[in-house]
Amino acid sequence: MDIPHVDDKVRIAPALRERAVEVTRQAAADGRIEFDELGGRVGRCLEARTQGDLRAVLGDLIPSADLEAFLREAPPMLSGPGSTWDDPLYLKAVGFQALKREGAWEVPPFIEVMGTSMNTIMLNFLEAIPLASVIDIVAVTQGTLTIIVPEGWGVDVERVAGTSQGMFSTRVASRPTKGLPRIVLSGQIVMGKVRYASRRELRRLEQRLGRTPVPQLPAGS
Repeated sequence: MDIPHVDDKVRIAPALRERAVEVTRQAAADGRIEFDELGGRVGRCLEARTQGDLRAVLGDLIPSADLEAFLREAPPMLSGPGSTWDDPLYLKAVGFQALKREGAWEVPPFIEVMGTSMNTIMLNFLEAIPLASVIDIVAVTQGTLTIIVPEGWGVDVERVAGTSQGMFSTRVASRPTKGLPRIVLSGQIVMGKVRYASRRELRRLEQRLGRTPVPQLPAGS
């Protein structure tokens, strides 16, 4: 596929590679590619050095009319902890303390969670502000991990290992409603659950906010 004004030999900046990764992750969240294919495509994006390299990866994901503009421009990328594979947001439970994230916290695309058998960990996304359509969470904990998400979000737990039979469960669909985030959970989790909010939690949230909570779309959607 030839694209006017795009030179396959022109070198690209790191920001464009990261942007291509996000496009690929969005395609997986939308169901346009399978998640089994995601890793290979992401690897090719990160290894790309020229416009031609990215064109080969993204040619079936971005309409040709838009691909030229994409390859010639690198929109601003996320920055700070959790913005890249190499610099995840690191959440660690210390000592006997419980680890809790809730309220209107910004959720980057890459998170690592660590805990011991002495810890309880809760990640509450009911008011969270997702910064990406796919959120990778790697959790290693021997304690109890609870993840609470809004209706419409999806949580894929197929990559979770090390659980005891019946000690880790999910009541959440793996695929989200179109346009809403998908969490991909992996790692080793002994006990815990993934669930939607209870009616009691939703009532309390409505009373505090003064309105019915609405599932958040990824920033920039």
